[in-house]
Amino acid sequence: MTKRQLALFALFIGLFVRSQEVELPPDFRQLNLVEFNSSLLNPVFSLDRNSPESVALWTRWQWQTVDGDPTTLFLNYTRQLNAVSSVGAGFLQHNTGVFLLTGGALNYARSFDLPSDMKIVLGLNVLGYQRELAADPFDPNIQVLPGLAESNDFILQAAPGVQFQYQRFRIGFVGENLLEYNFNNSRTESSSDEKVYVGLMSYNFPVTIFGSTDESFIQPTVYLKSLPGLDDQFGFTALFSTPKFWAQTGYNNFYGISAGAGGRFFKNWSIGALMEFGTSSDLEGQDPTFEFVTAYTFGPKAIERRLVENDEETEEELAAETEDEQEKQEQELAKAEALAQEAAQKRQDSINQVREAEALAETQRLQQQRTDSIARSERESALEAERLKQQQTLDSIENARRHEALAAAQREREERRQDSINAVRRQEALAAARKEREDRRRDSIAAVREQEAIVAARKKRQDRRRDSIAAVREQEAIASARKEREDRRRDSIAAVRQQEALAEARRVQEQKRQDSIQAAKLAEAEKEEVKPKAGEKYEEVANADGLQPGYYLIANVFGTKKYFERFMKTLSDQGLEPKSFYRSLNKYNYVYLRRYNTIGEARRARDSKFGGRYPDKTWIFRVVGD
Repeated sequence: MTKRQLALFALFIGLFVRSQEVELPPDFRQLNLVEFNSSLLNPVFSLDRNSPESVALWTRWQWQTVDGDPTTLFLNYTRQLNAVSSVGAGFLQHNTGVFLLTGGALNYARSFDLPSDMKIVLGLNVLGYQRELAADPFDPNIQVLPGLAESNDFILQAAPGVQFQYQRFRIGFVGENLLEYNFNNSRTESSSDEKVYVGLMSYNFPVTIFGSTDESFIQPTVYLKSLPGLDDQFGFTALFSTPKFWAQTGYNNFYGISAGAGGRFFKNWSIGALMEFGTSSDLEGQDPTFEFVTAYTFGPKAIERRLVENDEETEEELAAETEDEQEKQEQELAKAEALAQEAAQKRQDSINQVREAEALAETQRLQQQRTDSIARSERESALEAERLKQQQTLDSIENARRHEALAAAQREREERRQDSINAVRRQEALAAARKEREDRRRDSIAAVREQEAIVAARKKRQDRRRDSIAAVREQEAIASARKEREDRRRDSIAAVRQQEALAEARRVQEQKRQDSIQAAKLAEAEKEEVKPKAGEKYEEVANADGLQPGYYLIANVFGTKKYFERFMKTLSDQGLEPKSFYRSLNKYNYVYLRRYNTIGEARRARDSKFGGRYPDKTWIFRVVGD
């Protein structure tokens, strides 16, 4: 196995657990970060939740008391560059249970405005750390596999994040280890099916407290995290934040419930703590988890400070401009009043002249209106008389047409009634003819069936007579054939028994020969001295729990029954016939493809990928024998 495969094997099969049932995930366990240093959960949070410009320290003691070293420590500085971007840098130390990760983290986030109060925010965390075997693993009795004891790699990890925002609603997505590169091995550290993804959704509810709603809110968040080789994690957090204190609670289907609180002192200093308790039966007997956070903010945000300065300058300029404009307005107002009085006199003279002209025009219009009304009344009377005459003519024509239509409809109804009567009579005649034909057909069928019954009875009597003769002959033939078969069966049984006796003698002789060859090979294998080749994975023991001496081609080693059974089923589904044995010395199940008598046979099987049937890496485990 390569060093990367050994590391993954250790992380996901049980080296960082306290028992065979509980497996601690290897991620950063940052599920409770809701305010300070929350950019470790999603890089876009450095724009809002991290409260830039600030320095914050977050520590977590996983399933242990605070008198020991913290399992996770993150010291981070965040600064907002402008209204749409922010940066951060920090120091990170994390104990996965097997490895200790020590290094730094860089953060950048940028928002883009969209129409209708919508916004998209992109962020990126870049982590670089040294990975080495932890001096204080969670389980001190773990068996470290060969090749892990000297593991000391430098890894670069990239975690991009995105968030969509509409007013107070937010939904985001993070790939925690979308890129992992091991500089010691010059290869990627995780494959496509070993990635960790997180989805988050939250909403901010402003609340009124201390006489203001500007800085107080309730923020519920739900999330879903997928972990390779483990069950998905889901849960929620709820944050109540004010300018003087904050409180939070949460639930995770693996870690359990959590509750914490903190206060803000001297306007810039914040300190808080959190406890987490396991609720599942798998975590019974585990100590609670503790978290501690402290932060210092450097005054108001840079954007707010610039806005305040701009507002003060604008007020001074507006005051100076207002005094000059008032003097100009007073002078212009005096001139305007004089002009207005002169214009008012002229306007009154014009109004008097217009009113006289309007009165004369109104008198003339009324006279013309009376003349037009008389002429219009005469024309309307003549038109009404002509219209009445035309209407009377049209009514006469309409009445004549109505009488003709009624007569035509009466004639049509009478014709349809007569047609209906004729159709009924035709149907009755057809029905009578059809009944007569049906009666004649039934009589003919009855006569034919009677004749057929007579013929059938006659034929049946003849068939019974023939069957009696044929039955006697058939019984005689059956007795003769039975006797002939019995004779042949006796002869066959005798021949088969003779062949079986010969075959058994040959089998016994061949078995003795194979047993002799096998014993010789086992004796030779026990005496054989093996020198491992350069870079060859090889292990040798004198004896192992009653195993037969030989060379075992090992495919994998498991400390957890669930993954051992899953691996055995996978090999069986691929058409292989895997076998296994359990070593009580290290409490591991060893899965092997086949046992060989010589090192040469085992090496050829390993180098040929088990004849091309198993593409993954294998290694050789020898049992020498007493």
